[in-house]
Amino acid sequence: MMDFTYEVDLLDYRITKELKPNGANIAVDEKNKKEYVKLMASAKMRDEISEQIRYFQLGFYKVIPKHDLSMLSENDLNLLIAGEPEISVDELEKHSVIEFFKHEKKNQTVIWFWEIVRTFDKKSLAALLYFSSGNYLNF
Repeated sequence: MMDFTYEVDLLDYRITKELKPNGANIAVDEKNKKEYVKLMASAKMRDEISEQIRYFQLGFYKVIPKHDLSMLSENDLNLLIAGEPEISVDELEKHSVIEFFKHEKKNQTVIWFWEIVRTFDKKSLAALLYFSSGNYLNF
């Protein structure tokens, strides 16, 4: 029988934690299973790693002070952390499959296509990548 508890490994032993007060005495059933899943997810993804998150935040705020962070958009922050993404036309061409063309690498239409693609700016390359694969890179 499942109840509103879960076990945590601490070094060489396991401890049982209650997901809510008196959780050891509350059986999980059809009526409360959504609450159980919500509490379990919160315990696993928030409570168990709260100390690690706190230390990550402390280190992160040393790099980008908390008051400066509020001025950045999600895209600005991504750019600061990961840098500007670069789309390699050579890699795109190498790994692309263009259907309905026999001997696609030697087909004149395909050759012209890649010549035109090489003239694209970053935004146009990102749009082409999104159109052909569904993966979009923000520029």
